[in-house]
Amino acid sequence: MIRELVRRLQFTDDTTIDGNRLDGFMQAFVDRFNELTPRDLERNWTETVFVSGYQPVTGSTYGNSILPWMNPINLPAIYGGSPAVDESLFYPTNEYRSKGWGLSYLPVGGTQYYYQWSSSFHVSKPTIITKLMFVMRTDDDFTNTFVYGANPPPGKSDGDSCDDFTVELSVDNPFTQENRSQTNTEVLRTKFPAAAWTMNTSIAGGDDMTPGYPNADLTGNVRGVYVNLDVEVPVPQNARVRLNLVIPQYTGEIYDAGWGDTDSFAKQYYSVAVSMLEKA
Repeated sequence: MIRELVRRLQFTDDTTIDGNRLDGFMQAFVDRFNELTPRDLERNWTETVFVSGYQPVTGSTYGNSILPWMNPINLPAIYGGSPAVDESLFYPTNEYRSKGWGLSYLPVGGTQYYYQWSSSFHVSKPTIITKLMFVMRTDDDFTNTFVYGANPPPGKSDGDSCDDFTVELSVDNPFTQENRSQTNTEVLRTKFPAAAWTMNTSIAGGDDMTPGYPNADLTGNVRGVYVNLDVEVPVPQNARVRLNLVIPQYTGEIYDAGWGDTDSFAKQYYSVAVSMLEKA
């Protein structure tokens, strides 16, 4: 069947085989697979979508309300004034959990200025990642405005859209998967204004649906940021893929922004979708 897709040539008993015919066939074969058609992809690749989400807890709760958010810097735990582990065993090999998230006006070191949420998944077959979708939703309970306030960072103005968070898709090095310094950053979106991805909540006729569309003019004051990226990332088989989100926190009111100076991860709730084509 592949032969018929490439060129209608017959190579069977009682037919002649010469160099010109073979050369023409091989060239046609190369040309076909250098310019694959949508028909080829539809037959050989299966679409898969990984979906996840996270809603921070509100009110009085038991346990650690910060997880799954962590410091993007791997800091050793301290007990009784001393490190709980021998730092020489793995620091600074994995000093940073991801790449490209630091802001010039916000200290990178320490424990109080950034939060990172990382999720990973294993790819067993050759895969092409085609789309990243990331949503940060707000409403009456989750109140991030994604806007700088009266004391903005250097170079920003009161009322400017926040451009201080980072979305990264990376693939672990196949030979040293546990060494983050060797991770391959495939998609990095950083320092882009949230206003460029503001959710459209003015949907005419949203109140005639059942259940009703979450229109901001109805109830809940639903708003948010919708990041939708069309990408083309080939991933080898048996690879580990990581999706990282890093957000700031302006501890001590160092600057004024919708993230606030405490628990910036709890100012919005999250939805994530990663679309990919897996080799059949």
